[in-house]
Amino acid sequence: MTAALLCAAIVAVWGAEIPPARACAAATIIVEVAGAEDPVLVAAIAIGESRLDPAATNGRACGPMAVVAPPARCRAWARDERAGYVAGVAMLGQARAYCARRARRRAPGIGPGLLCTLAVYASGPRGARDRLYRQPRAMLRRARALRAAMPMGGSS
Repeated sequence: MTAALLCAAIVAVWGAEIPPARACAAATIIVEVAGAEDPVLVAAIAIGESRLDPAATNGRACGPMAVVAPPARCRAWARDERAGYVAGVAMLGQARAYCARRARRRAPGIGPGLLCTLAVYASGPRGARDRLYRQPRAMLRRARALRAAMPMGGSS
């Protein structure tokens, strides 16, 4: 996955809502910090949470991926976009680890799958326990829309 492909897909799908310069800056950072996570999924989460705006706030959540943090950290993320994405990717990894641990313990209704991971990301452990899947399904729809806007479905 290259930043240019991701940027082009974001602009193609959300160009009316997200300025191209912000889309390309975010795509570059996302591809750089995604690590083991899927950059398209990371972008889909950030689009839904903040429209890629590093200064976005929503209650106690802030940054491009709407991570709950103290106000001082939120102000820092508004100045350092990369740090906000690093925090969001770390939170996504923690959600994935939570679902994997719960699946090993055979917790009823909680599996290691992507829907569980996104539910925990969006709503904490309660998201998986109570099967709060509306927001995770919206994240997956955004990821599909991004992939569809990429040459060869984003497999490059």
